[in-house]
Amino acid sequence: MSKLARRIDLSILPDDAGKLLMDFYDFLVKKYVKNKTKNKSAMDKEFDKFISESIEVEEIVIPTREEIHERKSLC
Repeated sequence: MSKLARRIDLSILPDDAGKLLMDFYDFLVKKYVKNKTKNKSAMDKEFDKFISESIEVEEIVIPTREEIHERKSLC
């Protein structure tokens, strides 16, 4: 495909098919077009900070197979 924009006549499709085609187009744009000016939300920045820092744990207790599958009494 050349880099020139191609035109698609959506008017010949039923409304549902046109919406489906537009949804797929949006998916392809998000997948293949890299947006250099994309701003991260505050939540994304906080999450990036969270996963970049190590988490200190004093002790990891790994239960035995029997402890995992032990039936607990409801009483």
